[in-house]
Amino acid sequence: MELLFLGTSSGTPTLSRNVSGLLLRMKRGTWLFDCGEGTQHRLLQARVIPSSISKIFISHMHGDHIFGLPGLLLSIMDSRDELGLSKDAPLHIYGPKGLGQYIWANLSMSASGLTIPVTIHELGHDAPGAFSLDSHGRFQVRPVLRIDSPGGGFHWDLFDDERISAKTSLLKHRVPCFGYVVEETYERKVDPLRARGWGLEPGPMFAKLERGETVRLPNGTVVRPDDVLEAPTQRKVCILGDTCDSSNLATVAQNADVLVHEATFENKYEDKALVSTHSTAGMAGAFARDIGAKLLILTHFSKRYESLEVRERSLDGESGDASSLSSQAIRRLVTQAMSTFRSNKVIAAEDFKRIQVPRSVRIEVGEP
Repeated sequence: MELLFLGTSSGTPTLSRNVSGLLLRMKRGTWLFDCGEGTQHRLLQARVIPSSISKIFISHMHGDHIFGLPGLLLSIMDSRDELGLSKDAPLHIYGPKGLGQYIWANLSMSASGLTIPVTIHELGHDAPGAFSLDSHGRFQVRPVLRIDSPGGGFHWDLFDDERISAKTSLLKHRVPCFGYVVEETYERKVDPLRARGWGLEPGPMFAKLERGETVRLPNGTVVRPDDVLEAPTQRKVCILGDTCDSSNLATVAQNADVLVHEATFENKYEDKALVSTHSTAGMAGAFARDIGAKLLILTHFSKRYESLEVRERSLDGESGDASSLSSQAIRRLVTQAMSTFRSNKVIAAEDFKRIQVPRSVRIEVGEP
């Protein structure tokens, strides 16, 4: 499992940062989170084939998160044609109410028909009914129903196929905005050393134990799966949209291996962050601490940390390289996040940065 950042700037692109876009790459597929303008170019530069994307998750309907989407859909379609791939494999898109209408308006007004099946899953009770863009009826919208938790709060279960699940919940922003939690569970395999301690050798009994069955040895000893299987491992990644309050997502985000959280401003601009419903680095760190995250990745940086910082110092009569000044500003954000996180496991995202997500052991299994 790998995270590949395609855009880490807020609002508008800068010379070194594009607007929001993030890939989650796994053996089972490549998923895109947000698709700001210029995402296609970032994919080309990162040598990612558009047709490899099977799911797209949109956090909210602000332009720096969606303006690249209509063009990308056509690139995915063209990429499948060029590679001779099946046109019947569905492309699923998840996002707020209005996402289907936005895509429909862009593609229909530009006379851009789709020849691949695209399903938009809108979050909310009052999402529109199905409608199509092309003669094959391959474009449709389906509402996703909210799930209320017995202990209060709510979330949406987007899917769960026993190996991987995705959930989402509302964040606090000036338009409906969502954070996504992806959790992957791995099959437990027999630990050869532990099996040997029970007198087991590789063979049909291994397969039975890995299927969850109890086996009986020739000497009458009963061996249960938990006696010899490796500890179960999972990976949980939490990817947030724009927010000044992420608490709605706290329950499903608990113990995330990686938390990707916006840090538009440094702490001295907290009032500005709250008015614009964005986060400071300190707010991101506090949420990472509250959910017990193992690694915090900051992103969605204000353009002030690339250009305004330089202008301010120039007015003071100071000189210095623009890139080094920007680096100093980003390091301040990282330091502020570390302080509230109470951990040094904080990284500032950069465009084209790749981060491997390690497996985590969730349950310790005792020795026989």
